Amino acid sequence: MDEEFNATQVGGILTSDPPRHTVSRRIMNDQLSPRAMRGLEPSLQDRADALVSILVARGSFDAVRDLAQAYSCEVIFDFVGLPEEGRELLLPGASAGFNLQGPANERFVSSGPDFKALMRHARDVAVPGRLSPHGKGAQIYGAAREGVIDEWSAAGLMLSYTWAGIDTTVNGIANAVRLFAEHPDQWDLVRRDPALIPDAFSEVLRLESPVQVFTRSVADDTEVAGVPLKSGSRVMVMYGSANRDERKYPDPERFDVLRRPTDNLAFGHGIHVCVGMTLARMEAHTVLRALASRVERMTIASTSPRLNNTLRGPEVLEVRVS
Repeated sequence: MDEEFNATQVGGILTSDPPRHTVSRRIMNDQLSPRAMRGLEPSLQDRADALVSILVARGSFDAVRDLAQAYSCEVIFDFVGLPEEGRELLLPGASAGFNLQGPANERFVSSGPDFKALMRHARDVAVPGRLSPHGKGAQIYGAAREGVIDEWSAAGLMLSYTWAGIDTTVNGIANAVRLFAEHPDQWDLVRRDPALIPDAFSEVLRLESPVQVFTRSVADDTEVAGVPLKSGSRVMVMYGSANRDERKYPDPERFDVLRRPTDNLAFGHGIHVCVGMTLARMEAHTVLRALASRVERMTIASTSPRLNNTLRGPEVLEVRVS
């Protein structure tokens, strides 16, 4: 895009390769690995139970705004230790960031201001002295003080939380609510046996991958399925298509919570696999458990799709619960 945007991508875990990527990735892994996250789930479950109880008592709610966004934002705010100032920038900025990963269309062009506002928040507001000393953001800047990474890389890792760490989970939770509302038989299975929830959410991710596509650069001349790919060219990695490949998943258009597609590509693959996938799954699992213990039926009152160059999910999902 421009020098300001490009500078924030240097050293980021999505836009760098080893050895620089290894250093940044290690910092994030120390915060987001299953071992590091082990003690967080009870507090997330309490938070999910409290929110879902309020929404169920209303009888209807927007599963995007009232549930997925409200829950995921509060989790990230507390997890990272973000200051109150500028929190309203996170959702539009995150959506803009994913638009900027797609083709140079009208959404790409119009997303620049929102994402730049989020970049400046990561650089100027979410900084030492304004972050909670107990949050992961303070730990990132601690690594910068120790010389493990530089200040630009620290701001880039903060951006990873505020950009990639919210919208993907919002779409995953909203897509789950929609699929279970549309397939009450599958919801019955989950309600009867909540132990199915992890595999059921994997099936949600397979069928409705929050991130549908990303681009990558070809490192060396190669060939895929008879198509030559030149070094330096850009390719689109279609996660959404791969997750519906009939050669891998029989009857791929069917939503089946007993399928156990734990090897789906919703979180990517290889060294750039989503570093926050443990937290994302934990958020979704706690919300689904809260719903399963309180809601027998979910029906869609109204919905509209979200238009984004990279993401898939609803903009609005009004549901009635009983």
